[in-house]
Amino acid sequence: MGNLAFKGKQGYTPQKVYKNANGTNHEYGEMWTADWWWNLQKKLPDGITICPVIILSDKMSLSQFSGDKQAWPVYLSIGNIGKETHHQPTSCAMVLISYIPVCKLECFSKKSQSAQGYQLFHKCMWALLKPLIDAGKNSIDMDCADGFICTIYPILAAYITDYPKQCLIVCCKESTCPRCLVNPKEHGARLFSILWDHDMTLCVLEEKAQGENPVEFKVHSLCAINPFWKDLPHCDIFSGITPDLLHQLHKDLCYFKKGILLTTQWTGTEHKNMEKVFLSVLAGATDPAILCAVRVVLNFIYYAHFETHCDKSLAQLDLAWLTFHNNKHIFEELGIRKHFNISKLHNIKHYIDVICSHGTADGFNTEGSEHLHIDLAKMGQHIKQMTTWLQRQEAVQRFCVYLQWALPGYTTNISTTNGIGDEGDGEGEEEEEEEEDFSHSPLSGVTMMSIITDFGAPNFIHHLSTFIDLNQPVGTKHPTPRSTFEVYKQVQFSLPLVLEVLSKPAINTVQAVKSMPCAVTSHGIMESSPEGPLSRLCVAQVRLIFRLPPEFNHYPHPLTYVHWYKPFCSLPHPDMLMFETSLSPHNHQ
Repeated sequence: MGNLAFKGKQGYTPQKVYKNANGTNHEYGEMWTADWWWNLQKKLPDGITICPVIILSDKMSLSQFSGDKQAWPVYLSIGNIGKETHHQPTSCAMVLISYIPVCKLECFSKKSQSAQGYQLFHKCMWALLKPLIDAGKNSIDMDCADGFICTIYPILAAYITDYPKQCLIVCCKESTCPRCLVNPKEHGARLFSILWDHDMTLCVLEEKAQGENPVEFKVHSLCAINPFWKDLPHCDIFSGITPDLLHQLHKDLCYFKKGILLTTQWTGTEHKNMEKVFLSVLAGATDPAILCAVRVVLNFIYYAHFETHCDKSLAQLDLAWLTFHNNKHIFEELGIRKHFNISKLHNIKHYIDVICSHGTADGFNTEGSEHLHIDLAKMGQHIKQMTTWLQRQEAVQRFCVYLQWALPGYTTNISTTNGIGDEGDGEGEEEEEEEEDFSHSPLSGVTMMSIITDFGAPNFIHHLSTFIDLNQPVGTKHPTPRSTFEVYKQVQFSLPLVLEVLSKPAINTVQAVKSMPCAVTSHGIMESSPEGPLSRLCVAQVRLIFRLPPEFNHYPHPLTYVHWYKPFCSLPHPDMLMFETSLSPHNHQ
């Protein structure tokens, strides 16, 4: 709360934000714009500040360092800090607070090892979060980054983890839903179930601990555990179970980037890349009902990633979910699947509820833990070494923050290691080498023959001569088969800002590489038009990015040699709802 690096990036009070003036289209984004904070604020004394505590835990392997050992780090953050800051691993907005012991528990019988392991987890979490009990009941005064002292109520609001750990946290078996009481055999049904009742569940677990055998214990598939959250004030652990975009959505698709045989581990990047081409690959190759089902699944994935939602976009998210259930029967009819009793398929129904109560799903993605693991769990070879390294690292970070506060104008790069990347997305050393192959420095002395054969530009001389005639003074020299050029491998430009999708402009890279003249770019002005969003756009295949040599007179900018596509069709494809286009021929070529 008091970290000066977060000044101006925090929220202290709940807000109601609307897309329109009459207040009928509610907007959801940061946690303070959602209903959980707003409703809880009404129940607490006037003049206090809620600090929504966010916990993230994810067991991971240390096999590359220490044989078969594992680490189970626990991270903590607060909902007062904006999502954009949360997404930056070097911002230190998510801090490591503990390593949960990973034990084989061989001192217990094999029959009881699982239950003892569950209870060990809850015992550790109770010890970690015990300070929240008194502070959540009686409040505590804290210095805040804005310079004021606030009366704070720190309350556990969200727990970010994957599905098996979600079930562990709420004390239910993995065949159940951690948010509602759906029948374990009806996960594939389009239905609405009663949500877990926090107080009722505690009563059932207490009765079981006292030797009783309540009917609800077996009916609701509970586990006999003393939960860590039972004494946390104002905490509803079931409503705090948040969506997991990485495991619940992306991990359902596979992308064979380098062929099936060479792919050893499916990462987030491969899944996301597959989503971009999956529907177009199926076009014309399968039943229209399958195309419809796949289309709405992809629509759901992209809507779920919105960084800002409103009532209208949530209606589209719900429509995608309903449309899939209306078309999923085709997979059973064709023998592709026998049933849809899948936990992930049911869990995504709760996305709308969580977005309305806690903010958009991008703020609770487990991909964040993949970033954090690199520095906070994998730098050392064993726990003692890691904790020593982290203590020193945090000391350096705190001192750098102090210098920035004490010396106006002082800047420093508070980074952790030079190995920061997204392991969950597969951006390791191999990806870095690939990035180096597409640098901005030009290739000098590329011959005309290479341009014609390697870059697939057989009519380059003719078209370049035409361009010179139209844009250069009369008598300017024309290219010959002996001419050479500076050729660039890529060009980058900013895409128009769409706040629902990204909070800052995205950089698009167009590549033109030997034997790969396949980069596609959009050209035009993206703005609303009566004819539709694509009416001002044209598509081209970039064959070559080059600079005109001085002997052809001076031209200030690099040029691109492109092969235009046909204009978009007036109506999208009826099954895919995507627009079709193809290369535009010239003289039947």
